[in-house]
Amino acid sequence: MKVLLDVSPWGITETMSYDHATGILTIQTTQNVAPILENNIDAQNQGFDRKGDIWPIASVPETVLYAWMGEYEAKTGRDIVSPYNDDDEWNAFVYARLDDSDYRKLRTGLFRIGR
Repeated sequence: MKVLLDVSPWGITETMSYDHATGILTIQTTQNVAPILENNIDAQNQGFDRKGDIWPIASVPETVLYAWMGEYEAKTGRDIVSPYNDDDEWNAFVYARLDDSDYRKLRTGLFRIGR
């Protein structure tokens, strides 16, 4: 049996389930990323619009950011407390991902991001 724990305004849903036979408690986080990806593709098609000092380069769903955090921590052995951390190595990891064509749909423009 699943129990709904939370639904955020960003479309993130958390559910909890408990297996009485094994005693395993599972908390699952899911997010419908389709609307975010569609908005990114629309922004790409409209062309890059630099707005003063703000450069809207990507819109990455939170569930993707947290998965990247897990991969980064496994690769480097360093804990990242927040995906919005101002850490040069973490930022380089994220920029490399965003420059990778496999993650093109996360970008709001088609240009190179990395430093």
